Amino acid sequence: MPGDPLRDAFRTLLATVKTEKSIAWATKDTLNTAENPDASGPYLELAFDGGTEEQGTFGAPGSNLHDEEGQVRLNIYMPMGSEQAQGEVYAWALRNGFRARKFQTSEGRDVYIDAVTPMGGGETMGGMWVETIALSYRTTNLG
Repeated sequence: MPGDPLRDAFRTLLATVKTEKSIAWATKDTLNTAENPDASGPYLELAFDGGTEEQGTFGAPGSNLHDEEGQVRLNIYMPMGSEQAQGEVYAWALRNGFRARKFQTSEGRDVYIDAVTPMGGGETMGGMWVETIALSYRTTNLG
């Protein structure tokens, strides 16, 4: 079921990058469920951290442009041990796949990835090793 157009566009782009980079690990939507994901195998997750919006034009109520900048985290979850090396390979490929991308929402808004961060060094979470890549984006909203 479609949700927020910006989030849906990121989900679609992740699917595209996974195909381009031959990454078979599942993507789990932890945002739209109260259930904990199955942590028996590796998976990817998008986390939407929000951002800021600044009105760019004035005088046309409902039709003004608003510049939005924000950050999305791409979390790569993998069981401790044997999957970690492959997870780092995939994280590197995903980072390169998102770098400097331009894509569109279902509303036709352009979205730009302005920066991707290196892997954050990882952390343990619920028995999984998690590497995170931050994606800095910008877009313009109408309203």
